[in-house]
Amino acid sequence: MASTAGTLSEALIASMAAGLLDEYHITSLDDDTDLGRFMAREFGTVRREVLESYPWRRARKRAVLTESGSAPAFGWEAQYQLPSDCLRIWRLSRDGEFNGTPIPHEIEGSMLLCDVESELYVIYIFDQTAVGTWTALMGRVLACKLAMYAAQRVTGKASYVEKTANAYRAAMYEATHADALAQGSAENTYDSGFLGLDSMTSRGVYR
Repeated sequence: MASTAGTLSEALIASMAAGLLDEYHITSLDDDTDLGRFMAREFGTVRREVLESYPWRRARKRAVLTESGSAPAFGWEAQYQLPSDCLRIWRLSRDGEFNGTPIPHEIEGSMLLCDVESELYVIYIFDQTAVGTWTALMGRVLACKLAMYAAQRVTGKASYVEKTANAYRAAMYEATHADALAQGSAENTYDSGFLGLDSMTSRGVYR
């Protein structure tokens, strides 16, 4: 009997994308087909796009950053090296408290610049490469986005571009709604401003 456990893997997500395009299933990212080569080339980049697009609970980390040895040349008093797996800062506040005072800052390269010296308590979105730890809905979002990018190149039909774009929007709505409902406590209420550029002040603070 076939297994119905449905554990997410890169091959399964790629195969889900293939299904949206009415293409043969993909058994590995090493498949020697046009779609297989597309997935091997683009999977990691699109995965990171999905992770950056929303503060998924399965892709958050906390860290205490220590000040770098040298201050910025001008404009800010201190700078901190971002964690190597950081895709985006989600929350930065005094003492790391949920309702703490936001800390004005900006990102330059791999450095976080601000006027707080000594330590920073940050929550950030990291590059969660282990898709087996993702929720099924997150996997669906990634599959739909991969299919959307591959649609024109693989099928050459505008109808598939529209179909996959609609599927991506629907999957994203369902997944983000479910993620927000899993808040756990009132303190962890989702900040919807994360999705828009207008969620930042002129000095880069996420509301």
